[in-house]
Order: sequence, then structure tokens, then C-alpha cells
Amino acid sequence: MLILFSTYLGAKQAGASIWGQVSAVVGLLLGFFGLLPALPIGGPLLGILLGPLLGAIVGEFLYRRDLRLAIRAGFGILVGSLVGTLIHVILAIATVGVFLVTTLPTVT
Repeated sequence: MLILFSTYLGAKQAGASIWGQVSAVVGLLLGFFGLLPALPIGGPLLGILLGPLLGAIVGEFLYRRDLRLAIRAGFGILVGSLVGTLIHVILAIATVGVFLVTTLPTVT
């Protein structure tokens, strides 16, 4: 949920329309499950990064017919997704840290 919210905020700050946001989600799904997993290097991880970026650029360009705005919206969505993912990683590390701090004294 946090990733979706941060992606929305990144898209909103970059000026993306609903077309850009929806096409970014479609690009994410196509990148993860579509052709990109067949790549020998990167696979789904590359699809997670490139899918929303390319999807948002294509969706915004089809809606507004301005490549500069489409690229700006695509990178805004990408930055928002990366920030949300970074927050998830930090929370996961904190969760493991709390788990280790609370359970190690009982094990040793």
C-alpha cells in the first residue's frame, strides 16, 4: 500500500494524469510477467523498474501528445516507486532488527 501511495505522490508531483498512472501499473504488470522475465540478465527486477517507466511515458504521450511532459511524468512515477520500495526495505530491516533484539536473549 505504501508503494502505491508513494507512486501516486511521485506522479502527482511530476504532473502525471490518470492515464500515466494507469499505464504505469499496466507497464509494471507487463514488465514483471510479460517479456522482460525472459531476459538473461535482470529479468523481473528489470521489468519492475522499466515497466512502469515505459508504461507511464507511453500513456502520458498518448494522452497529452507532449514527449517532454510524458518523460517527466514517467520519471516522477519511477522516483515515487523507488522511494516507496526504499521505505519498505528500511521497515523490513527494522523488523528483523527488533526480532533479533527481542529473541536473541532468550535463545542464548
